[in-house]
Amino acid sequence: MTADGRQPHILIINDTQEILDLMQELLEDEGYRVTTSLALLDIDKVKALVPDVIVQDLLFEGTQELGWKFLTLVRLD
Repeated sequence: MTADGRQPHILIINDTQEILDLMQELLEDEGYRVTTSLALLDIDKVKALVPDVIVQDLLFEGTQELGWKFLTLVRLD
């Protein structure tokens, strides 16, 4: 629980469903609220989800370019 009494929210972004399922199960068992996505989200969707932490795979569609671009946009915002 956070200081204000709510569950920390983790957003997991990965293009492999098995990884998403495993990470979601492990983190929910530890008491986290988890949202998963198989695709990179636009910044407005990320803002709407209000995650405390984002766990992201950098390798999307065989290249790291998309992952780094998303990471940079989120950090700049």
